[in-house]
Amino acid sequence: MNIMTKKWSSVIIKLVFIIAFNIVFFELKGFDNTPAVWVAYAFVHISYLALLLTPFCVPKGKDADTVTYPLYFVSWFYFILTLIACGVFMYFDETPTNYSVITNVLLTALFLILFLSQVILGQRTQNGEGERAKKVAFIDNCCRSLELLKNDLDPSDDLYLKVADAYDLVHSSPIRSNDSVVDLENEAASILRNMRSLDLPQAKDRLSTLLDKLIKVFKERNTLLK
Repeated sequence: MNIMTKKWSSVIIKLVFIIAFNIVFFELKGFDNTPAVWVAYAFVHISYLALLLTPFCVPKGKDADTVTYPLYFVSWFYFILTLIACGVFMYFDETPTNYSVITNVLLTALFLILFLSQVILGQRTQNGEGERAKKVAFIDNCCRSLELLKNDLDPSDDLYLKVADAYDLVHSSPIRSNDSVVDLENEAASILRNMRSLDLPQAKDRLSTLLDKLIKVFKERNTLLK
């Protein structure tokens, strides 16, 4: 069962509750009610619709749960409060209509503020996750390239030790990044591309020069990120 099917199944199951609520409501109050009761009744359905739509506002990503649960909590809390308010206005059905309107409008405003805040937080979380993935990928790609170079060299070769030193330096570099090191990272990526294009048996001097440049670039990067 895919994600969308699960979401729609959840919506259908939740519809059972609102059907039960309507049956109980009309059994208790019938169709002849004051405006205050009808206003409260309408907002119960509005809050329940918000609850049904909540799954479609959940962000994607491995860290989505950190935002998903607060979204559901806010939606459920809003629904329960409107349900309680409806029960109060059903019992005190002679209450002025404006009391019911003001109560439910304030609850809805509070819900929207909290819900939209969590949605924005979720977007920021996912954007941050994407940025972090890019930073991790940069270090991983550099290490992988050096690992491949090291595998192509004889352990007794001096270049093998230099590649190993460069690998250790890159592997221990900070994952974080900022604008001050973007040019250095682009330069490092260019150096590694040049390394991968070398025919090693005939280009060891060139490889040694590129390794020196790479080590220098990463040392400067590490200094800037300290």
